Amino acid sequence: MANSNFLERYAGLQKLSREDLDAVWKHYDADGSGFIEVGPELERFLGDLLSAGGMEASEREVAEFIEGVLEMFDLDANAKLDFKEVEELLNG
Repeated sequence: MANSNFLERYAGLQKLSREDLDAVWKHYDADGSGFIEVGPELERFLGDLLSAGGMEASEREVAEFIEGVLEMFDLDANAKLDFKEVEELLNG
């Protein structure tokens, strides 16, 4: 399987439609838990987000980005993102 960036198809869009958000969610909530959790899921999602935005980030930079995203968007401070939190992150 190719290691492609799923988010690249949405680069340049101002806002994602509900259908697009659902597709992103299903892709990154790999275990179907209803959350994108700290660990491989969140690292992959946010690493792809940086890359789709044209940034090549080191593992350390991705880790720092994860910390910042959790501070800003993890509203219930449970160290994972739910659908609404991801929607706010992607669409503002």
